[in-house]
Amino acid sequence: MKTELRLPGLRTDPIASYLSAIGVLRIVGTQADPGAAGWWHVDEFRLSTRLTREELVSFFVSDYSPTPVMTPWSGGSGFFPKDNKANIRTIEASTDMRLARYRESIERAKSVLQQLSITDKLDKPTKLALLQACRAQLPDDALDWLDAAFTLTDTDVSFPPLLGTGGNDGRLDFAQNFMANIAKLVLEPGSNERARSWLEDALSGVSDRPLADSAVGQFHPGGVGGPNATSGFEGASLVNPWTYVLMIEGAIAWAGAVSRRMGTSASGRAAFPFTVTASAAGWPTLAGKDDASARAEMWLPVWSNPASCSEVLHLLSEGRATVGRRQARTGVDFALAASQLGVDRGIRSFHRYTFVRRSGLAYLAAPAGSITVKERPSSSLINQATLWIDAARRLAESTDAGSSLRSAVRRLDDAVMSFCSFGGKPRLAEVLISVGRLERLLSRLATSKLNEKIPPLQGISTRWLQESYDGSAEFRLAAAAASICDEHAGPIRMQLEPITERRDSRLKWADRTSALAVDAADPAKLFAALLLRRLVETSGVSSAACPTSGLVNATLGDIDRLIRGSVDSQRLTHLFWAMCTLAWPKASPTCPWRSEYGEPPPDISRVYCMLKLTMLPRPIEWPKGSKPIPVRAETAIVARLRGGGINSAVSLAGRRLRASGFSPMMPEDMLSRDAMVFPVSDRQARGIAGALLLPISEKDVRQYLCEFVLHRPASQVANQ
Repeated sequence: MKTELRLPGLRTDPIASYLSAIGVLRIVGTQADPGAAGWWHVDEFRLSTRLTREELVSFFVSDYSPTPVMTPWSGGSGFFPKDNKANIRTIEASTDMRLARYRESIERAKSVLQQLSITDKLDKPTKLALLQACRAQLPDDALDWLDAAFTLTDTDVSFPPLLGTGGNDGRLDFAQNFMANIAKLVLEPGSNERARSWLEDALSGVSDRPLADSAVGQFHPGGVGGPNATSGFEGASLVNPWTYVLMIEGAIAWAGAVSRRMGTSASGRAAFPFTVTASAAGWPTLAGKDDASARAEMWLPVWSNPASCSEVLHLLSEGRATVGRRQARTGVDFALAASQLGVDRGIRSFHRYTFVRRSGLAYLAAPAGSITVKERPSSSLINQATLWIDAARRLAESTDAGSSLRSAVRRLDDAVMSFCSFGGKPRLAEVLISVGRLERLLSRLATSKLNEKIPPLQGISTRWLQESYDGSAEFRLAAAAASICDEHAGPIRMQLEPITERRDSRLKWADRTSALAVDAADPAKLFAALLLRRLVETSGVSSAACPTSGLVNATLGDIDRLIRGSVDSQRLTHLFWAMCTLAWPKASPTCPWRSEYGEPPPDISRVYCMLKLTMLPRPIEWPKGSKPIPVRAETAIVARLRGGGINSAVSLAGRRLRASGFSPMMPEDMLSRDAMVFPVSDRQARGIAGALLLPISEKDVRQYLCEFVLHRPASQVANQ
């Protein structure tokens, strides 16, 4: 009969507690009850076993046989002349049958050292030879520990970050502490009573018995002691001996398949299960220098359904986390894998820990949050840019990179992590904004050699429009501007960035002396400059069409917001840069996304309406059913408007409309006066100049622009 045991002392945080839970399941499953199963209820570990709670405690106190944990390759391990040998001698001198395999392993390790004539500090070749000999000659009972502590390749050795650098962290030897705690629990006089009390405390999460003075290392940041750790100047490192022992037993669960997965991989630590290169993304308090010095980060799986020891060992040994077709390499990759179900089924969430350097050369496993495993189909869109993001990240990590580039990459990683954690279109829009910010920065760096290492981003799916639309005017305006493409001037991106097209249609950075690129922080100024550039480039073309045709039309309501300056300039600018990287359809007159249509405000600028009639990509059909009449675009209109010449710009537009056969409502002589005719501020003038770039629908042209500023033909008035 199975019993469900609550173990509230075994939780997902800190990592020592998580590993202790795995240690309990591993030991019970291999030494007491092969049918035992464990799972997590919220953040608390549960165990299903044929043992009662009392039988479970009695098994650990009286029958548990420790895994032979030792580090004969490490100075301070107890195997060398100047080492502290007390713990090894205590184990060797014991007669307890539970430590029989421990004694045999220690004896065999000493034999290996003697064979290799090793009596002092090891150089790298000698250490590698010793590790190989230990792996070949130590008893099978010790192999799980060896495989968890180090991994041999054909020519080198790698150390899983979970156990430091081969079972030690700096001068702290995990094996020495393990043996010291085993002695407290098994060999000291009266140890059974103390061991039972400590175990009850560890499993229940209470602290009825004082903790032991013992180093816990990187596994419990709150228990390492040190300055300000208590009410005095410095506190001791305190730990429940069972917590330490079970923690090391749990860490061993990552053994075996590590070597199978590592093979001859050159990526080192990133090939270990659920272990990736440390990333500051999603962790606001982690500075860039901490990110660079961090040993690695681990994503520890949490599952909700009972799993046996063998099933959990298989899960931990596989450590599958893929993004698209490749293995996750960074924390951001891992978050993407969790949001695309690129991880093993049955995992409910992951708790993230980063091994950061603190207190000199020592490391701490600092909790960096958690992420729920939930499929977010939109996250696959980010895969389209992962190679580009990886290249930007490598560029940011180089010595030549500046703080602005590192900041832009960090903000993009944070945005991706936030979306993978919580989902939602606004958060995906933030990813898009961060992409635009980074692309804009890389474009501005195109005068340096940095961008030889990363090409312009291109070919991103237009699905981004639908999946990340946050309902904002900035999003709609950016989409309208980015969709502009003309057979003569090309896509608007060609005027935005210093880029050229290769023979294979891929983009590359243009000659460093290119002056074609346009950039400005104010979107109205940016749009006006782009319009002027496109007009100049097409000035020799016989066609009268203005090069402002787009696949997405802006609404007059949004245009009015731009003119009045009531938009978030930074957000609009970065969204525009990002959307210029989309693979806009070149042949289709339709686009897979449309924003909602909005009625124009009643007081939309008549100046804009009149000027826009001279900046249309198509002839004007006014009224509907009439013969379409082209109005040739005048470059001078934009130039004068940018310079604050409202009167002259409108006057020129009026003459152009009259020359085309239309009758503006404004009298021609009204603009000859010296006084400002139109109540338009300089800011609104810049807004109008920028708004002239944006494509609008033919319906808006006829129903509002023409209706507001043009007289109807006399023939139509007479018929009415």
